[in-house]
Amino acid sequence: MEITTENGEKILLSHLDSIHVREGDFIGAGESVGFIGNTGNVLDAKGMKILDRSGGKGSHLDVTMKDANGNYVEPSDIAKIYQTAQYAS
Repeated sequence: MEITTENGEKILLSHLDSIHVREGDFIGAGESVGFIGNTGNVLDAKGMKILDRSGGKGSHLDVTMKDANGNYVEPSDIAKIYQTAQYAS
């Protein structure tokens, strides 16, 4: 799923189990856009696959952010981006 903020920033969410919004919907602050899924591999901070009862496929969400120019945004800046209204695209 890709969410575009009113400032043109993009937030990409991967490994969702279900999506609760449609293209063009306005998303308010704190509104649910979907449920976290368990597809893909779960890695620790060193990039090592975590082996657990689920075989390394535990529930998780990957979040990637890009600014209005398409440049990747550091994860530490996530709070700034989430303070603006968001639109599903």
